Amino acid sequence: MRLIQVSALLSIVMPVTGVTDISCGTMQPNSRGTTPRTSKSPYTLVISPSTYTPNSQVTVTLRGQSANFKGFLLQARVVGDTSNQPIGTFTSPPLHAQLRRCQTADDTLIHSDETSKKEITVTWNAPSKRVGDLEFVVTVLQSVNTYWIRVKSPVVTPDMTSGSMSTSGTDFILMFIAINSEEPGPPELIFTTLESSDVHVTVEVPSLSYKRSLTVSMSSLGFDSLRRDVRMSGTGKSNKGILVTTSAEVSIYGINKGLYATDGFLALPIDTLGKEYYAISYTPDGHYCELGIVATKDDTIVHMILPTHNNLRITYKGNTYQQGDIIAVTLDKLETFQLQTSSDLTGLHIVSNEIVAAYSGHTGIEDTSPGHSVVQLLPVSRWGKSFAVTSFPGRTNDDIIRLVTSAENTTLTIDGIQMVLPFKGWHHNFTLPSGSSKYFTTDKPVLAIQHGQDQSNHANGDITTAIVPSIEQYQSEYTFATPDASDGNFVNEALVLVRTTNQDTVYLDSASVTSMNGDTWQPVGGSSPAMVAKRVRVTVGQHHIYMKDSTETFGVVLFGYANKESYSFPGGMEMKIINSAGCVPSPAFAGDGTDNDCDGSVDEETCDNMDNDGDGLIDEDCNLPPGQCSLHYEGNEFIIMFIETATPTEDPKLFVSSPSTSEVVVTIETPVFGKPFTKTIVLYPRRTHVIVLPKELIVTGTTVEKKGILVRSTDDIILSMQQGLCGTFNVIPVTALGDNYLVMSWWPGGAATSRGLIGIIAAEDNTYVRAIIPLDVGVILTYNGIDYNETQPLELVLNKFETVQLQSANVADVTGTKIEANNKVAVFSGVVSTTVGNSDDIVQEMTPIHAAGTTFVHVGFHEEVTGYRFRVMSVHSNTTVTISGNETYLSHAGQYTDHSMSSAEPVGISADKPVIVAEFSESKASGTPGGPPMVLIPPTQQYRNEYTFTVPMPSTVYNSSYLMLIIEGGQEDQIFMDGNQVQGQRVDIVDTSPQLVGVTTTVSAGRHHIYHQFHDVKFGLYLYGTAREVCAFSFVAGMCLDDIRQTKVRNTTDFKYVSFTVDVPCTKLTVKSTTLQQSFSGQYIRMKEPLNGRPAYKHTTLGRFLYLIDAQTKFWLFGTELGKNRGLILAHSEAQEPAEVKVTWRSYDTSDMTWKDDDSVSLQCDDKATTCEKLTIGGDMVSNSIPGEFVLRSNVLNGRPAYENTARGLYFYYFVDSNGQFWIVGTKLGAAVGLVVNTDRATNPRLITGRWLTLQGGHWVVDRDVQLQCM
Repeated sequence: MRLIQVSALLSIVMPVTGVTDISCGTMQPNSRGTTPRTSKSPYTLVISPSTYTPNSQVTVTLRGQSANFKGFLLQARVVGDTSNQPIGTFTSPPLHAQLRRCQTADDTLIHSDETSKKEITVTWNAPSKRVGDLEFVVTVLQSVNTYWIRVKSPVVTPDMTSGSMSTSGTDFILMFIAINSEEPGPPELIFTTLESSDVHVTVEVPSLSYKRSLTVSMSSLGFDSLRRDVRMSGTGKSNKGILVTTSAEVSIYGINKGLYATDGFLALPIDTLGKEYYAISYTPDGHYCELGIVATKDDTIVHMILPTHNNLRITYKGNTYQQGDIIAVTLDKLETFQLQTSSDLTGLHIVSNEIVAAYSGHTGIEDTSPGHSVVQLLPVSRWGKSFAVTSFPGRTNDDIIRLVTSAENTTLTIDGIQMVLPFKGWHHNFTLPSGSSKYFTTDKPVLAIQHGQDQSNHANGDITTAIVPSIEQYQSEYTFATPDASDGNFVNEALVLVRTTNQDTVYLDSASVTSMNGDTWQPVGGSSPAMVAKRVRVTVGQHHIYMKDSTETFGVVLFGYANKESYSFPGGMEMKIINSAGCVPSPAFAGDGTDNDCDGSVDEETCDNMDNDGDGLIDEDCNLPPGQCSLHYEGNEFIIMFIETATPTEDPKLFVSSPSTSEVVVTIETPVFGKPFTKTIVLYPRRTHVIVLPKELIVTGTTVEKKGILVRSTDDIILSMQQGLCGTFNVIPVTALGDNYLVMSWWPGGAATSRGLIGIIAAEDNTYVRAIIPLDVGVILTYNGIDYNETQPLELVLNKFETVQLQSANVADVTGTKIEANNKVAVFSGVVSTTVGNSDDIVQEMTPIHAAGTTFVHVGFHEEVTGYRFRVMSVHSNTTVTISGNETYLSHAGQYTDHSMSSAEPVGISADKPVIVAEFSESKASGTPGGPPMVLIPPTQQYRNEYTFTVPMPSTVYNSSYLMLIIEGGQEDQIFMDGNQVQGQRVDIVDTSPQLVGVTTTVSAGRHHIYHQFHDVKFGLYLYGTAREVCAFSFVAGMCLDDIRQTKVRNTTDFKYVSFTVDVPCTKLTVKSTTLQQSFSGQYIRMKEPLNGRPAYKHTTLGRFLYLIDAQTKFWLFGTELGKNRGLILAHSEAQEPAEVKVTWRSYDTSDMTWKDDDSVSLQCDDKATTCEKLTIGGDMVSNSIPGEFVLRSNVLNGRPAYENTARGLYFYYFVDSNGQFWIVGTKLGAAVGLVVNTDRATNPRLITGRWLTLQGGHWVVDRDVQLQCM
């Protein structure tokens, strides 16, 4: 008899008697011959609340906005989970709905009849533990043949501020960092629990095919000895993550064991981990410092930002990283990364897009007493502010207490002395004498460790390091266990810290700690309220320590010593988020990956000196730094296709190169093609590999085919395609693809054989594609033998790696065709036999709409071409485009305007809304070098600081190849290519501010690396080449592909074109009204969105607004409701901004209800204050060290003026790095070393109002006597 698993059947189709069936997994109705709608769904899901805790309830409402519905299927799923597994359960189904089982009982809600419904509301029960971010997903049937599938709700996040959160849990992901020992033993896991019955534990290391099951209870210790090869080694990535799942809560202690080199750590459950950490360690001479990271989800991007205030240097993949540099790695679930260096890693900032676990320590020295140490790091959100420490017992040398900050200007108080720790990632050490205890506090959360130093008498142990639990994270009870030493047994001690009033209520294994052997209770010096500490010797095995009053808490740290080795770790701790906002407010550094303003979003603003998110603050949490981007042409996975050309005899080719200095393995395959093609190559550093593909992979006709090509690599690569004779372009990696595109092309008319082509390849199964043909141009697209026009959008479904080629049936120009999809797709555009001077093919991969920009510059490649054609296409309706001072209005998305330029003429293009720009080069004459290559011009907002690119090697021999770079004047001398300074023909680009220049130089075939030596300088880069035949290539060497749809003009980082860009309006206004309407006085901040074509402003603390009213007449108005024609102060003026109003303001007199001229109303633009030409900085403590005047220099540094004191060799400037930004007086321009600092972010020294810090006795202290005076 054949047995079939019932749950598997249920997960495929869930029948509902008498009504339309809907699949549990795909959520696809079982209506044959129909496809879902790809337009915006008229149905929404409303969720309340937007967070959940274990076993909590969430109210879910499915609502029709503009149409009723007849059927639905509703589930909750984990965001990003591809298993289609429903989560949680529904209860109390409403009328016309019923509960069903897909995987478990009541995990799905479905319609019970097909009556018309406006909305349904149901209660959902969260699972018994946090499972990460969730979303509700619904398929809605308007009728049998009209439906929308997988409509998603807003994300529901786990509430980490409530519910039981501690170091006990049910799900853990762990790793073991390297150890240096003559005899490294197997790593061990020790399990304890408060449960009286058996808890089932599963330990897995999938990459090593390791799996073990065991049980643990309050009376029975759990133990697992792992394989030695689970331990990391060296610097780099591996796949050694350990997954632990349990049936009830346990505590886990990891023991990294080696002969004379054992240490341990307290493991943290997954739901207590975070996305932001700082490394902290204590590294004796000769030890290798270590950092370990393990990912909990696929596609986890980790940035490790090196601190600027030490001499840390790290070599990874042949590159040397130092102060302020960022090491970036991408990890999948259970992948691990280890970093080793002989320098101290303390202060290294770790940020990631997904939750990770992080470890810090050092390897030890391979001698008779190696002294390995390790801690599992606490995420920043769970740091504390008050601490009590007692020294490790039996030691001859003092302990070291080290703490690290996460916020600037953190004040530490210890022994009654206060000191300021000025920067985030800053560390401070103090000595804890043997036999003593101390208490210390900070005003902002910090992380602290206790380091036991090497002992002259090795019988009492060796080096060990433990996290110091903050008092805020103390618990009322713990279970813990003691490990075995590598050579014999440890002497085990429990260090107990508790309020003096509660010392007699602490019990260990049912015995009073007060009455137990060991030290007597010793006072903790400086503690308030008073605390005491005691060490208690404990036997080998599992123990239970607790308070009789469960409402009170205490701390426990475990310590053990044996011959030449020691261990230490906390007995446990709560894992509360200390700040109510869930994070530590901190000054922002662009793209630092931190929630600087604690609003739940990371880097949500654009660094453009504007209030983008409407919270009254400017750039308080803004996006990536100049020259860097999160999406670009470098990647490790690509999907491509080859559309038709006029030269089908030419083999399609790929050019592969890598920015890496180590070998990269690249695999090219056709996963679904009938004739499988697979090729694997090893790509060597600084080499380009040419791969020739079969001609059969060129798409023909207008049907769906399986000719998608997948390219994968073990590290990032740059991939270029060559199609036809010379059509060459860079390929966009999957990570940077989009789901919305506008197609760009060119065909001025000509040969009847010309055809416009659009190629599309899907990155996921069940990808619904819609092609919307542009208005008023008469284009007809053919698909599968059917013609489609502007009145009939083309809709089709593609599975992963399937391709389709759409072909014009009449007009070959398909510009403006919009491609929409529900998943990521790659889109290619081309024309067979177009004409731009000569006749040839053009082909290009389209960039997603989200990468479009507003400002563009291009300079011709001089003698090689006679001219250029530029096409500018709007992304939005009602877009105004300015080209060299001439304006053109584009009424709808996809509309375009064309312009011609001479070969040597620079061109500047701007628009008030994002546009896409393409350039087509015109060759000299038929039979001479050149052709009509097409290149998409990158917006200046997407320029980069460095590029790796490949100059192609085609079937014909090129006359020459060129590169053209666009950069701010004066910066071109700092550009280097392949280690050599770039020199070439320079041309000034007029009407730009700052002054831009173009530099052209020849470049050889092959792989090249070009960069500016200063990381914050961006430039654009293009390539062009001609062949002896009628042939040419042109493409951008690279660009950022970030989503900049909300980006505004950036004063300090983006280029501003004087001839066609207006000045950015005032950001901060100070308003004074001293007579009739005094309540409107104060500071106003410019809001994100303008109103009626003018900037709008919001009071920083009150519900007051300033905006332009556009009624029968236009006037500026102060009111309490934004946009309403009701207010109390006005000015009849159409000035571009309120600070430019020239007429007298009028105020409403409430005493007689009349409007009156009010001379007391004045407005001042604070951020347009005149820059100081000279200034002095004085005060009692600094007047001797900083005498004389500082004179304004010509250069601008980090968007601020810089000054020089030539008499003393000092500079005053604005410093920016990943750990903060501040004004500083220093001896080296641009360095972070100085005498006086101020963290005010004012754009002008006149506007500095923050507190000054001066360096005294090696510490930064607040100095209220410092005065800055402009002269």
